[in-house]
Amino acid sequence: MATSRVVACLFAVWALASGPGAGEVCAQAPPKQPAKGGWESETPTGELLSRTLVSGKKRLSCHGLSRDEPLTVKATGPATLVVYSVLELAAGSTEEQGYTMLASIDKKAPTKLTEKSSPSKTETFLTGGDKSVPGALKKSTITVPEGDHTYALLADPACVRTVYVRLFVQPKFSSANKTVYVDIKSKKYRYFTLAADAPIQITVTGPMELRLTTRLDFAKDSMERRKYEVSATMDGGAATRKSFNVGRSKTAKYVKADSGAVPGAVGSKVYDVPAGKHTFVFTLAKGSKDIVNVRIAARKK
Repeated sequence: MATSRVVACLFAVWALASGPGAGEVCAQAPPKQPAKGGWESETPTGELLSRTLVSGKKRLSCHGLSRDEPLTVKATGPATLVVYSVLELAAGSTEEQGYTMLASIDKKAPTKLTEKSSPSKTETFLTGGDKSVPGALKKSTITVPEGDHTYALLADPACVRTVYVRLFVQPKFSSANKTVYVDIKSKKYRYFTLAADAPIQITVTGPMELRLTTRLDFAKDSMERRKYEVSATMDGGAATRKSFNVGRSKTAKYVKADSGAVPGAVGSKVYDVPAGKHTFVFTLAKGSKDIVNVRIAARKK
């Protein structure tokens, strides 16, 4: 029998809290289909001026940046703080316009995040009484060092138009957890490989729920259903094991698959995270030949 791989993808956006194009803090009642995004969209603190951005069939809540009162968000490193920004443009705008955001860590001097944007061809604003239009979504990244940190974001006083943002904290994984991209109906989603010798570890702050989504990697000529098992521990405690029995996916394919491998159908499991900071470790059985590409979504309680 051909050796199979399992691919485990960490994604963190639950339900409508989707990251643009991502991939990537992915329940009791049957959950809504998780958005195919990156780590969970964060709700910052501060005086929130919000607008809803319509992107395809998704409605994304975006938060306006003030020039005086910062939006703040907490992040635990090592990680990456991803800032998706949208510049509000006047109706009828056609030219590219530049804008700057100010980001500071732990009340230190801010750094500048500078972008340029033209009117979006794929997004619109749902809310608001004016006829302003959104610029194209832009992605900026900030490296989060080890430990707990607070980030503050402000609009550059020189910016005359409002900038809206969506924030994601993407944990940093070992280089052993390689990135794999899966194509589903012409859209790419990022997964991280999980193997017997390459566990995946994340630290989260509860209360929340984590949804583990996995795809078994099938050899190109393999047609039978396959079984595999993923174990999870919280804070070094007893392992929780989840077995899956899946066939090949009928809609997904790897963006790059030199071996001709095909991803399996989705297998998922939800974990309850109590209040406080906790570390989860996901592993495969010792000696397993499988590799799993994992996505993990989170939904705060």
